[in-house]
This record gives sequence, C-alpha cells and structure tokens, in this order.
Amino acid sequence: MKYFRELAKKTIFSLNDVYPLFKNKESAKNYISRMVEEGVIHRIRKDMYTCVDPNSSLDYATRFDIATHINDSSYVSYHSAFEFYGFYNQVYFETQVSSKTRFSPFEYDEYRYRSFVNDIDVEINLIKEVKVTSLERTIVDSIDILGKAMDIEELKKCISLIPMVKEEKILKVLEAYDKEILYRKISYILSYFKDDLKLSKEFFSSLDEHIDLSNVGYLTSRDKKNLVFDNKYRMYVYPDFEKIGLKGGDYDV
Repeated sequence: MKYFRELAKKTIFSLNDVYPLFKNKESAKNYISRMVEEGVIHRIRKDMYTCVDPNSSLDYATRFDIATHINDSSYVSYHSAFEFYGFYNQVYFETQVSSKTRFSPFEYDEYRYRSFVNDIDVEINLIKEVKVTSLERTIVDSIDILGKAMDIEELKKCISLIPMVKEEKILKVLEAYDKEILYRKISYILSYFKDDLKLSKEFFSSLDEHIDLSNVGYLTSRDKKNLVFDNKYRMYVYPDFEKIGLKGGDYDV
C-alpha cells in the first residue's frame, strides 16, 4: 500500500504524478488500472484520478477540488461558488467552472461539470486548495451573465443570505470587467440589498460615475418578453423585482 499512501497525499493526481514511483511508465499504468478495477482509486476523467478513503469509502477529492484541477486556470464560479461559501442550501447537480480555455463538459459521481470561459484574474481565492471566486466577484459574475449561470430567483436567494460584502472588492471586479452596462446592473440589483449588505451611499456614487444613460440596456439577455422599462436606469428589468422568489413571483429564465 506504499504507492497508495503516496498518491493519497494528493487530493487529485495524474499519471505524471504516478510515474516517479515506478521503474517504468508501463508499470505505473498497470498499477493504476488495477487499483481502478479494485475501486481503490477512482478515475474522474482522462488523466485525472483520486484515491478512495478506506474508512468512509468516499473520494478524497470533493467536486470543488475537481473543478480546481480541470486545467491550469480553472476555478469554482457562479452558482457553485455560492454553494462553496454556504449561501445556497438546496441540492444542485451542476458544478460551474470558469477558466481561460473551454473544456468539454463531463459527468462524474452524479455531478455535471460545466465550462465558462473567463479571462478576468482578480478576486480568485485559494481556500483549502480550492480556487474559487470571492463572494464579491461571485455576485458580479452572476449578475453579468444573469439567466445563463443562474436565474434571478436563485440569485436573489443567494444574495439575501449574505450578511455583508466589501465594497472595494466589488469595485475592483467591475474595473477589471470595464463594462458600463455591468455597473448599471450592479447598481440596480444591489440597491434592493443596500441595507442587508451594509452598502454605503459612497459606493453607489462610485457606480454612478461609470454609468452612461445614453444607451438603453437589458438586465438579462434572456426572457426579454417579461421585462419592463425602468426609466431611472434606462434598462429593461423584471417587473416587481422585490416580489421575485415569493409565491407567484417566479420567472423562468
């Protein structure tokens, strides 16, 4: 079991991690194949493996560990980042992963791993070997592509559970994106949570400095038939925003 103990030190490993333990690559491949057949090691996808805890029979790797190791730039994002921080408590069988390059979606252990391409480098945390967007960036990211990674009802539920955020981090992410319409979206949605999240007037003033109302915008590119025009933000938004998520107030996006 000496090889197993060495490999178990790594949450996730590849054949390149196995080769140094053996005299030749063929022996290493045969060992991994045998261990996979015996159920001692699980193959997650091509050249990605994890050991199985002999006491619990569970993988050493969590789905967040897997997301972190899909490629060199991958990290947990959007809905899955909210889950990682504990701000979404329902069962959700999709793990959302961002990286600079797209990967082919795959399934493992009932979870589907979905790829989002994103080259923004700011506010990515490393927490217990898991790369995950900060809470502030998760909010901005989710609003940026509202309706694609998660719908408005889910987003409201997640934000409503957050006790507070750091304004400077939100502004840092917005600066990295450098998209006028995103400042507008953030201002509109977070205005409903300004007291809960303890957001200051100065924060919204900072957002206003980047907002250009000369162009009409959309809160989401999905479900446009249900949107109404908000004159203050010159943007098409959901009607009765405060009621979304209440009985009879759901939107399918």
